[in-house]
Amino acid sequence: MSVCLAVEAYNSASESYRSDFCPTGYNRNHRISMEFQKKAWSTAVAFADGTHMEEDPLVYFGDYKRKKSPDVSHESDVKPGQEDSDELHFVFTTSCEPHQDWQSEALAQSFARVGQRGALTRIVSGCSDDAVKELLRRMHKSSPHLRIHVTRDFRSLPAYKKVSDEVEKATTADEYAPYNKPFGLRDWLESANPPVLEELVVVLDPDFLFMRRFAVNTGGRVTSPRNVDSGNYAHDAEVIEGMRQYKPFFVYTGPRENVSDTVTDGVAVAQRWSNYLGTTAFENSSSICPECAKVSKADATEYFAVGSPYVITRNDLMQLMDDYCNMTVLKREQTNRELRMSEMLGYLLAAAKHGVKHTTFDNLALGNKVDDYTDFVSIMKGNPCKDPISPMISGEVPPLLHGYHSYEADDDRNFKWVFNKSLMPNNLFTCDSWLLAPPPASVWTRAKQSLNKQRMLEAYGVCTSIKVLNQALVDFKTKMCPDGFNQNRRLRLVKDVHQDLLKVGQVYTRWQHVAQENAYQGA
Repeated sequence: MSVCLAVEAYNSASESYRSDFCPTGYNRNHRISMEFQKKAWSTAVAFADGTHMEEDPLVYFGDYKRKKSPDVSHESDVKPGQEDSDELHFVFTTSCEPHQDWQSEALAQSFARVGQRGALTRIVSGCSDDAVKELLRRMHKSSPHLRIHVTRDFRSLPAYKKVSDEVEKATTADEYAPYNKPFGLRDWLESANPPVLEELVVVLDPDFLFMRRFAVNTGGRVTSPRNVDSGNYAHDAEVIEGMRQYKPFFVYTGPRENVSDTVTDGVAVAQRWSNYLGTTAFENSSSICPECAKVSKADATEYFAVGSPYVITRNDLMQLMDDYCNMTVLKREQTNRELRMSEMLGYLLAAAKHGVKHTTFDNLALGNKVDDYTDFVSIMKGNPCKDPISPMISGEVPPLLHGYHSYEADDDRNFKWVFNKSLMPNNLFTCDSWLLAPPPASVWTRAKQSLNKQRMLEAYGVCTSIKVLNQALVDFKTKMCPDGFNQNRRLRLVKDVHQDLLKVGQVYTRWQHVAQENAYQGA
């Protein structure tokens, strides 16, 4: 008992000291073993020389019991895709590479945190048997709600070339990772266990994060960007936690009237990408899709210039899958394997051939693209960077974050803050890795004072992305690190600097420098 009391007293004194002198947090991992007649550690710093964690430590797994879902009345009039409906299956495809592994974990944690209804599946392609076993073991503990579907690696499919009226295999393979998306989806639809039974499918990318629940078929307000701030608070707004905000709505930029968020056979919903894609899918495509030649430029822009998330009926997706796969390959070959977005164009051509038109909205996901609805930053109440822990997610904000582009903003000390998925170390989810450093409140106040909407968007994006990812990290480590984990919010990303691993005790010099700089300035 005296040993236990001594250890408890030591830990208590240590934590009391650190709470006073570690403003960004500290490592709460209780892992120093004081075994009798065993070699003592030379230091208590994780990954430092002289510790048994110096070389690639294991992630320790803890017991995790899935929380019971709150009781929800299942009324007979709940439509597929609505917030209280489980007839919605979210799916995304990945390789077995480390960066897609941590992105998948972050997506799954954010899905659970917002209480998203429906199923979630990760299709993973190209893993070794050992990697699959480790993935399943980890996900069973960290994300029991996430289904895993394993396929072969499709990225090296044989190329195809047109010969008269037939298609024959060429002699060289095409190394194109996006092939995993259409071919992986087809394999999943055909052989998933349990089978895919939900009426609606939402196709995501692994670099998505949930900020709030995603829903369609709601019959909610559809408005143009300029009419979002309607001023009709009695009808369009609600008060949540003492703050008035607009109820969730859909932003539509187009010529049609009577647009809704309805998803049914023949009608899908997706994020608008018209400024990026335009009519590209239908240019020089008559040999690939003769039926697509009937699509006018106006209809191509209105119904088929879209990107993820795609919300489509399971029936429609199954009908177009073969053409989605084949047209992706043919479009890739038509462009001499130089067009990175051949997969996107293959999907759009297949949808057009099968008569699946998309209702395009600007605010399904926030990805810092020109097509995105961003005016919410002008009507936002409060400072989204003030709270270092909780993100400000009001009804005006899209439900999803898409890590397609980076965010950059400066604080009042002229320190630069960056959020960019390509700059992240791949071992963020280990128990001893730092959390991300949250930007100070001045990032928003400075952007707000500029009256520049893009600067305000960058400020909102960098603060919110960091905090949402930190929430995913904390949720994961709370389950997976039974001895505690490093709660030091100190990792400040540096533009154009990427390191695969974050080793506390052997921190990359640039990261260490900006972390100390930030701490000294009292961020």
